[in-house]
Amino acid sequence: MTMPDMLVLEAMAQVAVILTFRTLDLSEAKGQLFFFAGIDKTRFFRRPRIGDRMVVEARVERLMKSRGIGKFLTCATIDDEMVSQATMMAAVKRGIAESE
Repeated sequence: MTMPDMLVLEAMAQVAVILTFRTLDLSEAKGQLFFFAGIDKTRFFRRPRIGDRMVVEARVERLMKSRGIGKFLTCATIDDEMVSQATMMAAVKRGIAESE
């Protein structure tokens, strides 16, 4: 049984969003919404199987702090073999009202 490609992309998107939070140094995230904003140049090389340990990495390609948007190069590997790679965008929307 293999892991669907969409779940690999989901993991990569989550890492990009976390890197957005860390890179923009938003120590107080209360009232802010972090979200996946886009994907480009996606490639799949193989599918993870049950028992594989997939490592997901992201690095900043471009950061627009004033707009709260980051563009990241992401990849997923298993035993140093490429599973997938993509360029992802993640963003933060400031000033979201808190729900009661």
